[in-house]
Amino acid sequence: MKVCLDSAILITAFRARRVPELLDWLSEHDVMTCDLVRAEIRSGILGTANARTREAQEAWYADTLARVPSRQLDRALCEQAAILCGSARRRGYQARIDDALVAAAAQDAEATVVSSNVSHFEQLGVPVVNPFAPS
Repeated sequence: MKVCLDSAILITAFRARRVPELLDWLSEHDVMTCDLVRAEIRSGILGTANARTREAQEAWYADTLARVPSRQLDRALCEQAAILCGSARRRGYQARIDDALVAAAAQDAEATVVSSNVSHFEQLGVPVVNPFAPS
C-alpha cells in the first residue's frame, strides 16, 4: 500500500517512544510525504531547546524522513487542498488547510494518509490509517 505521512503520526511516535514500531510498520509500505510535513517536523526539531535532544532528532531526520520522497507544494496541489477544505467546511466540519494539503498530496499520489488524527482526514474524504489504533 502506498502511504503518505502526516506530521501527527511522527509526533505521536516520538512522544510515545514508538518510533521503532512505526518504522517497522512503514517498512511494509511504499512511503511518501509532502513538503508541508517536512517543514512542520524540521521547525519542531529546530525549535527544540535541549541541544542533545535536538541533535538526536536531527540525526533521525537525516537518516529517515529526509530520505522519504516528498510531494512538492505547487499551485495545483494548493488548489486541490482548497477544494477539499472548502467541501468539508460546507458539510459542517472545521477542516484545516494544513491537513487538506497533506490530503491533497496523498490523493495526488493515490496514497492513504498515515496519521494519528484520523478524523481530520476522514472529514476531508481521503483514506486514512493510524497504525497505533487498536485492531
